[in-house]
Amino acid sequence: MTGQPISLPSLTTAWELPGVMQDPLAPAFFHNNRLFTVGYNETNLNAIDVAARKVTWSYGDIPNVPVGSGASVISAGQRLIEYNEGDRIRVWGPDMNLQHTLTLPAAYHKKGIRWGLEGMRQVGDLAVLLVKEGVVAYRIPDLLAGRLDPVWDHQYPQGETTNQHLAIGVAVSAEHDLVVYGISEYDDGPKRLSRTTLHAVTASTGARRWAKEMDRMDGALLLWTALDIEKDTIVALETASAELSALNLDGTERWKVPRALCPNGGTTLMVDVSAEDGQVYPTPNGDACQNAYDLQTGALKWTFYPPKENAFSFGGRPLIVRGVAYLSNGYLFAVDTRDGKVLARSGKSNPRATRRSSTPLLEPGTGNIVQLGEDAVAYRPVR
Repeated sequence: MTGQPISLPSLTTAWELPGVMQDPLAPAFFHNNRLFTVGYNETNLNAIDVAARKVTWSYGDIPNVPVGSGASVISAGQRLIEYNEGDRIRVWGPDMNLQHTLTLPAAYHKKGIRWGLEGMRQVGDLAVLLVKEGVVAYRIPDLLAGRLDPVWDHQYPQGETTNQHLAIGVAVSAEHDLVVYGISEYDDGPKRLSRTTLHAVTASTGARRWAKEMDRMDGALLLWTALDIEKDTIVALETASAELSALNLDGTERWKVPRALCPNGGTTLMVDVSAEDGQVYPTPNGDACQNAYDLQTGALKWTFYPPKENAFSFGGRPLIVRGVAYLSNGYLFAVDTRDGKVLARSGKSNPRATRRSSTPLLEPGTGNIVQLGEDAVAYRPVR
């Protein structure tokens, strides 16, 4: 089911940089007023001076050799900390000179899926990394100095078991001194059982707060959890079952939507979730709609379907700016967050802007909305 053909106002283009070829899973980002893009298959990392409309710095660009850049980053003043969601951290200087390459202990090594469900988050002066079977926290000043000295470390306890464990999904809240992460556990033995469990720890000390089982399925499946924290609410989306939940800060359940899917949709899989300004936005994998749920009650507020001639999947999170949700499915849509009514649409489609990396960006200083795909295109906000 999709929307009907309609005549829509066009978003105003502010600037356009053709031929960027952004990787579909590794996100672009702004740092030091430059736009950093990740080349297709992560073969290069590029810094673009938007005002000059040109690339001013590149790293990598070796055919078929991924550099794994831009997966998870923290801007630390003029310097950049980059975690490849696998086995190493790099620290870049103000002029993007490589200052440190820090290899994580072998027990932490993990093959990232580059969907935004895992990575590195900043809370205060800590960088919290999701690693193979848990989370580890480093002080940002230590990383900038080239030191790997964990402040605290939580790994899944090992024992006599046939179970396999993998850390999946992490969210943080500086306001509540909180880190929440997920563990996926699946049994390759006779039990053939899979489950996910959420764990909460105090960010500053690493003290454990609570653990809560979220999903359980028959069969040895690897389950994924997408997480976000908005004010006093933890939002969790079980991507395999499409179950959407809201938890209080003490881990008690506030509400649950068993299947947060597009009405009459064609997928049962989800890829991400975000919560902002009192609403929750789950991202479906392969369905052309966007649902919005009330953060406090879980009630479905609205569902946006693009016009039928633009009925492609929204692969990234919406960007919320002054009551407008900017959604990319190749086209960029501006949707009123109060009722889901479309306000405007880009005049043309941007190929490849349909995956996790197509989450729109807010350009510092100008407030332009930047869409990444085959090209980088900035649009004037509608409000």
